[in-house]
Amino acid sequence: MAPGNTRHLFAGLLACEHCGAGMKMSTGRGRNGTTYHYYGCNTAASGKGCRFKPMRADLFDAWLLDELLDRVLTRENVQAVIDQLDGAAVCWVKDRARRRSALVLELRTAEGRRGKLYEVLESQGRDAPGIHELGPRLRELNEQIRRLELALVAVEDETEPIVGRPAVSADDAATVMREMVNGCEDPKTLRGFVASFVERVVASEKQVRVEYHP
Repeated sequence: MAPGNTRHLFAGLLACEHCGAGMKMSTGRGRNGTTYHYYGCNTAASGKGCRFKPMRADLFDAWLLDELLDRVLTRENVQAVIDQLDGAAVCWVKDRARRRSALVLELRTAEGRRGKLYEVLESQGRDAPGIHELGPRLRELNEQIRRLELALVAVEDETEPIVGRPAVSADDAATVMREMVNGCEDPKTLRGFVASFVERVVASEKQVRVEYHP
């Protein structure tokens, strides 16, 4: 089953610790007739000798998600993200100032060149040397100036990120994020959250190793 078509959080991310093969979903019935979904090793399912035993997907998902929240949504990790965002905001402000200065310089240069052409036309009129080339050159400069003015307006209209002390603490942010994850009932949203930082989950009957980038 493709990861995008399942409600289970770690489908498509799991690998077998014993043989390295990926895992696939399977179903089975309990003693009470209830249908359960399982993660199982592809090698074992094909009868090629892997000893991995299928594990209940719903129980595994709930346990591993809780473990991930404990290890990833820590105060330290959330504070690191806040610090990175603050640093990125400062860099953005400096970069916008640099881009604005470059556009202003280019605009003033183009306006200066256009001004010189107008001076030639005003002082010499039809007798100006290369009169037939001045018209196309003026149109070219006018178009360049128009583009630069639009680009400058776009830079000025960019929304400036918030720089400085956040409105909530890292502890509060971590708590709110955890509550949002635990309260989410949309499997697709939860899978997107997990896949945003989990690269691979290697599992056996005795241990689970998660490769992730917090």
